[in-house]
This record gives sequence, structure tokens and C-alpha cells, in this order.
Amino acid sequence: MAKNPLYNKVAQSNKVQMTVASLFSLWKNNKLNIDTYQRNFVQRTAKWNTALIESQVCGVSLGEVIIEKIDSEDGLDTINYIVDGNHRIETLMRYMDGQIKMSNRHQKNTNQEHLGNKVWSQLPSSFQQALEGSQLSVYTFVEDDEYTADQIFLTMNQGSNKISKIDRFHADHHKESHYKSIYGFANGNWLNYTDVGAPKRHHIRRLLQHLMDYALYCRGEDYHKMNLEMDFYDNDITAWSDTKMKQELKKADDFITLYVTLSAAGNGVRITDGKSARQDIFTNIVLRS
Repeated sequence: MAKNPLYNKVAQSNKVQMTVASLFSLWKNNKLNIDTYQRNFVQRTAKWNTALIESQVCGVSLGEVIIEKIDSEDGLDTINYIVDGNHRIETLMRYMDGQIKMSNRHQKNTNQEHLGNKVWSQLPSSFQQALEGSQLSVYTFVEDDEYTADQIFLTMNQGSNKISKIDRFHADHHKESHYKSIYGFANGNWLNYTDVGAPKRHHIRRLLQHLMDYALYCRGEDYHKMNLEMDFYDNDITAWSDTKMKQELKKADDFITLYVTLSAAGNGVRITDGKSARQDIFTNIVLRS
């Protein structure tokens, strides 16, 4: 008899049909959330939103949604984290919450005279009930040592072009101690320094870029190299001790603080090397320091 099982099954995995109303109830009660490594919700075009809402209410399959179930700290409740299907679910939730409308221009399978360009509260009750009662195929599971949510997410998107390199990188590394240090460093001050509207993990990428630029500059190497921050993480940052990490982050923070101070004071004309905005910023930081 084999000592080990032939395969390891995902813990408490289950496939169910859930109504949109059930998902909306979870969403409104903050029991349906997005995991930290997931892509931030980006508002899609009116055409995309309309097609998705129409597909759901008309019975066209939107594909399987994957949800990880985690018990609350007090053990009295369960929080549902979306592993795959964020944009599909949240679009439907926002529609039912009155935040978006179906576009008259793009409606094909619904009556635009009665349903187009109207918020949820203005829609006929029969349509509301039809959408609320419609179902999504939902795969749920509980994370364990064999299967973590980020591993399942990466496995599903292996070889896919649907997620960017930084999203894949973040899902792959977000639990590592050094990466947590970098992620924790992207606090309010860093977010104020860089573009406010971007997802937080893209601020991480910019911080990695500046750390890479600084390290290459100090080594006398060409800091104008482009798009190598991921390799820099693998080759340099993962080998740093916690002390070294803190030292390098402090140096980067000093540079950032200097740049913000000088910019606010309006001192001097910005210096540019003609390469990119990123190198423009770094050139200013280095030369002014």
C-alpha cells in the first residue's frame, strides 16, 4: 500500500451555483473582498459593462468565479476573498449598487427603452428580480499548506497574458519577508510622491526601480538600464539581510524626501537626461544630493 496519497485535493473545495443577490448581500456586508495580490478594480468601458450585465441576466455563462473562504478572527463569521473573477463580480455589484448604468448605445439583448442609461433604482422590478435571481458558477476552497490562494491564482494564469508582469511578480513574492518590507515601505509618503492613481503594487515597482537605480549608481554602473527591476529583485534584494534592506530603504527614502522638498520649494529648473520621467526624477535626486 502506498504511504502517500496519489494526489492532494484542495481543502474543502466545492462548486456551487450562487445567485447574484447572494453575492450582493455578501458584498454590501463587507464579507466579499479582494485579496491583496489581486489586480485592483479598473472601471471598464460602458460597452464592456453593458455586455457583461446583459450576458448575466440573459443566461450567457460568464465563466467560473473562484473564492477563498477564511474564518474571521473571532471564528464567528466567514470572509470570502475573490481569487479569480474580480471584475466580473464587482461590475455586477456596482450596477446593483447604482454606481453604473447600461449604455443605450451598446445594448443588444435587452430593451434599451426601459433599461438603458438608468441606475438600479430606476429599473423595472421584474428586471431587478431577474438579475438578482440569476446564478454564477462559484468554486470555493479553504487555503492550506498544499494549496494557497496565490498559488492557485498563479497556476490558473500560467502562460496567460491577462495579468501583467508586476501582478504576477507580486502574487509570487508578496509573502516573502524582504518583499513585505518593500510593500510596507510604500506608505502614504511614497504614494504622495509618485502617481496617486496607480495600484499600490505599481508603486512597489517604482520603488524597486529607484532602489535598482541607486544600487547601480553607487556601483558605478549604468543606471539608465530599463525594465530590469524584477531581475534586480531576484539577484540583489532577495540576498540582502534585514539590516541591509533597512539601510537601502532609508537611502531611497532620503532621496525621495529631498526631491519632494526641492520640488515643493520650487528650487531650480528640473534637470533632464532626455531618457524618461523615471530617469529624470533620479537624475534630479542624485545631482541635488
